[in-house]
Amino acid sequence: MTGAKGGLGGAIALALAQQGVDLVLSDRPGQGLSALVPPLQQFGVTVATVEADLTDRSASPNLISAAEEELGPLDILINNAGMEVISPWNKRTPENIGAEIELNLIAPMLLTQAALPGMVSRGRGHILTISSIGGMLALPYLLGYAASKHGIAAYNRALAGEVREHGVRVTTVFPGLVRDAGMGARYTDWLVPPRYRKLTTKTPQQVGAAVVKGLRTGQSELVVSATPARPLAVLTAIRPEITIGIFEGVRRQWGPILDANLGYDDALSEAR
Repeated sequence: MTGAKGGLGGAIALALAQQGVDLVLSDRPGQGLSALVPPLQQFGVTVATVEADLTDRSASPNLISAAEEELGPLDILINNAGMEVISPWNKRTPENIGAEIELNLIAPMLLTQAALPGMVSRGRGHILTISSIGGMLALPYLLGYAASKHGIAAYNRALAGEVREHGVRVTTVFPGLVRDAGMGARYTDWLVPPRYRKLTTKTPQQVGAAVVKGLRTGQSELVVSATPARPLAVLTAIRPEITIGIFEGVRRQWGPILDANLGYDDALSEAR
């Protein structure tokens, strides 16, 4: 599993360990992955760690090889690593646009490409990727994030049509606003008053439970959102001007709050 040290990563790893899944955890160098190991081992599972910088394209096949050296043939790949840059369009740069596309889209594609040959040859396997509600709805201030998350969702849909006959399942999980941990927790605290937070957000543990459900059922897509993401996505496909207008109103309400808290001297970048 990539992005293991982030808030969602820890919750997903715990949910999998509780189900008896052996784990190879990965994140960027220097993130302190070893601290995750003892709490997970108490569930009687094997837990190994492999550092990898997935913005280096050569790291993806090397990570799959290292994981197989630790556990043997891989039955599951969890693509969880991700980042988001929160910024209006006029504060975006080629560097931060490229970084989002590289980590959120290219890296999981390359990891999947590296893991698939073994899975196909064995006639079993499961690719599960954490996308985002931003992969269903195009939200202002998240231009590169929305593009990359839409992209990985489309990749998974296309891939599923190619590999299912070989016994390989493909699942995409779409978290909405998540409180307490993960990329969106900080600005969720700014944007959502405490009395409404439980009604409008989900927890990292609920995302972990969705991952377990996806692996058990083979369901193609699962949405973990307190807001009606799927109906809005359907409306976007039918009448995009309506949802563009809705999110324009959201930007007018939330933009000044983000402006006041972030400043945008440098676009805020968060990693999962």
